[in-house]
Amino acid sequence: MLANNNEPASLYIYSIYTGRVNAITQVYENLFKAFIMNKSLSYIGIRIRRDIAFVMLENVPHSIETIGPPSDNRNLGIKHRGKRYQYVTCRIERQALFNSPVFLNILRSD
Repeated sequence: MLANNNEPASLYIYSIYTGRVNAITQVYENLFKAFIMNKSLSYIGIRIRRDIAFVMLENVPHSIETIGPPSDNRNLGIKHRGKRYQYVTCRIERQALFNSPVFLNILRSD
């Protein structure tokens, strides 16, 4: 998703259909723990398809890499800058996650 053809990469697919905040929080927490523990990763990419998942990334330092095509369904997709898109792809740098309050919360939860 974010790696070029000549770069090594891994793909993990998490899918949440319930849309509950606690389910998304647990997935993010597990994903970020695995990311922090794997020193070979310098960044991860997350493709987000629901508003609640995007809102929960507000406290995580990230950059938006790609924005998907416009969504014609107002209940599906991500609202970004006043328009609704099918998805948004975010990049999270490992060092930025270390320096964020999210990292402290992950340490406290263990």
